[in-house]
Amino acid sequence: MNGNGRTACLPLSRPRLVLAGGDAELTEWVRRLFETRFAIAMCSVETAASEVRSAAPDLIVVATGLPWSDGHALAQALDGEIAPPPILLADRSSTNESRLLLFPLPERGARQGVAPNPVGRRAVRELVGRSVLLRNVIEQARIVGPTEASVLITGESGTGKELVARAIHEQSPRRRRPLEIVNCACIPRELFESEFFGHVKGAFTGAVRDRVGRFEAANGGSILLDEVAEIPLELQGKLLRVLEGGHVQRVGEDRTHHVNVRAIAATNQNLAHEVERGRFRRDLYYRLCVFPIHVPSLRERREDIALLARHFLRRAAERLGEPEVPLSNRDLAVLQAHDWPGNVRELLHVMERAAILARNGLGGVEVALQMGGARVAGSAQSDGRQVDETTHVGEATHVAEATQVADATRIADATHPSDATTDRVLTQIEMQNRERSNLLEALRCSGWKLYGPGGAAQLVGVKPTTLASRLRRFGIERRHRHKLSP
Repeated sequence: MNGNGRTACLPLSRPRLVLAGGDAELTEWVRRLFETRFAIAMCSVETAASEVRSAAPDLIVVATGLPWSDGHALAQALDGEIAPPPILLADRSSTNESRLLLFPLPERGARQGVAPNPVGRRAVRELVGRSVLLRNVIEQARIVGPTEASVLITGESGTGKELVARAIHEQSPRRRRPLEIVNCACIPRELFESEFFGHVKGAFTGAVRDRVGRFEAANGGSILLDEVAEIPLELQGKLLRVLEGGHVQRVGEDRTHHVNVRAIAATNQNLAHEVERGRFRRDLYYRLCVFPIHVPSLRERREDIALLARHFLRRAAERLGEPEVPLSNRDLAVLQAHDWPGNVRELLHVMERAAILARNGLGGVEVALQMGGARVAGSAQSDGRQVDETTHVGEATHVAEATQVADATRIADATHPSDATTDRVLTQIEMQNRERSNLLEALRCSGWKLYGPGGAAQLVGVKPTTLASRLRRFGIERRHRHKLSP
């Protein structure tokens, strides 16, 4: 730090950060967190406004802890600046003093009574949940949205990174222009350059006409580079030049076209590790990671599972033209216990399956999870036989038919041992009557609970989908509307 209470910036090939320190320990934590990705200019809170004006940073961090009046004072001093950078506030965790927390400062327009962008509100409504982790993501998207900063969204597959990108775009001045979404994992390696930058007729075999690339299509708007880690290393230099200079050259053409595009990137990989392994350019990484946002996994925000499940179930019921089916306490417990490797996307598909199954009287949440290959605690098992939990509903009918005679014989042996020790052979009608009676007895004993611990499927020793198939075959039904877990 020099005599003016500031230090010189590191080389400006990286995005710039102004770190306004007040708490020495917090300041050091923040510096160590960001030093590999940002060129940091350190200053005191008192000189922060002038430092921001001279350094033109991409991000500001105020490391003074509570109260946050220093952050609000700096924001007020910067009012009227052109495209002011986002401001983060650093503090210690209330439950762990050695843990650093970063909070976005509320948008200045909101503090001054300026109405928020209604389009942005609609985009944020798609991010369903009340957890602190999700609210932090929403707030980060809200503060970076109105700026021109590049954003790198990280998180596991299925966490909703594209929704976050849409929320950012729809809260920006570019919202009336397109958000071009490019899934980099789906582009053949030899077609990346043409897909990104376009080509002219005759540029290569199959180029029968001129084609505008995705960057030109996004001109004036934003581009989401989804699965950005999949971009070939040899193309990353050209991409960097486009992002920095805004000039695109189509394949097979000499002249360049100017584009004005905001870059948003998303990945489920650790790009910093990819840089260290030589698979991703360091300069491109710094260009994209001006404002990083991490979307938490569903496992990390289990308090949102019930809200999301009801939301998806309601939407599925609307599409099916059916009344919304309530979730039982057992359903919610099963959903909470699942590990959700597919995150929110997996939950969406499970609830869609549950709605379809409930509509046809085939069960609900537990069966829907089992159809996806999940193991549910307390699921039915046969007597000494392991049930194949990945059997699909369409296969259940075949399983039922294939095991009908064997199971009916076992039922006869269990319920009428005297018959089992005689030489009399049961007729098909007698076997069916006994199986039907046994099913009714199992339903009575279980209180019409179809599956789960103590359910009819477990008592009979069959898979829930097999039980549902047999109930339909014998015309057995309860005379009122089923919940997902009867």
